[in-house]
Amino acid sequence: MKKLLLCSMVALAAFGTNAQTSFTYGICTDNINGVGTDIAGTNYSAAIEVPEEVAKAMQGSRLTAVTVGFNSGLSKDATIYLTYDLKGEPFYTQPETKFLKAKNFTTATLDTPYEIEGRKFYIGYTYRQTRSNDKPIAFDAEALDGVSLFSHLGIWPDGGTPEWDVFPSFGSVCIRGIIEGDNLPSNALLPLRLSLPKSVGVNVDFNYSVDVYNRH
Repeated sequence: MKKLLLCSMVALAAFGTNAQTSFTYGICTDNINGVGTDIAGTNYSAAIEVPEEVAKAMQGSRLTAVTVGFNSGLSKDATIYLTYDLKGEPFYTQPETKFLKAKNFTTATLDTPYEIEGRKFYIGYTYRQTRSNDKPIAFDAEALDGVSLFSHLGIWPDGGTPEWDVFPSFGSVCIRGIIEGDNLPSNALLPLRLSLPKSVGVNVDFNYSVDVYNRH
């Protein structure tokens, strides 16, 4: 519990504001590794979380595009979505986004930009695996503390319903949001690794370290 609290405090404290026109939100690196189930007919829904404290820092700005990393697969179509609840209905969907290049990123401009309301929301996409050897979902394989707090993956067979989980061993799912506005954060330092001793004595000083990643 302490680890989650410290990570949230770091993310909140690291957002300063300054006049800018665009900002990239996401913590995945450019390293693309594929994830798949080896079962044709598997459906996926990958998402990143925009926590409330981050959304408040960017309130009034607009999410104008979504960048997704793609690894490999016969089908290139996906549906971009935005939602407040991973188990609920999305409030925005945009189908038939084309992921044309393997081991690469594709940016889909939203038909209707989303004005950020200051509440937590998720940026995600759905994809259907059509071959058993496809590994379509891209994670960056940077298995660092904190990364899995922001990355989610739902998997379900045809006719089923999504089962959501986080996969820290995969690293961060390769999704980024492009945000535009007149009053955006000038620095966005997001926590990647928090190092704490396993135990400490009462009233005994101890050292800890936090590694952060500037997404701008």
